[in-house]
Amino acid sequence: KQWYQRRVAITAGLFYVFIILVTLTGIISTLSSNATKIVIERDWIVILTKGNSDQLSEINAGMRRIDQVCLLLAPILAGAFVSAFGVTYAAAIIAIWNVVSLFFEYFLLHCVFKRV
Repeated sequence: KQWYQRRVAITAGLFYVFIILVTLTGIISTLSSNATKIVIERDWIVILTKGNSDQLSEINAGMRRIDQVCLLLAPILAGAFVSAFGVTYAAAIIAIWNVVSLFFEYFLLHCVFKRV
């Protein structure tokens, strides 16, 4: 084989490794997100409202609204980033956003945990 044929074979192999890594990362991310959501909606909110059903339903409705707006806006913003900056820069922007928001989210979860 010529050098460029070997390079294509290595690149194809790395492509499949990256596909597997991205898929596994997505699975772990979804499981973690669902676990956090269950803990917050099912446990902490009940404790924070101290059994007040009116307050509980109001907070649950607010949480649902936030969740639905995020699910609606995320693909729109991702598409806008890809259109405006290209795939590589959009991926970098989204990755940086996720890392920054991760620390912010953990900080807020820690504050709620200390309050409970």
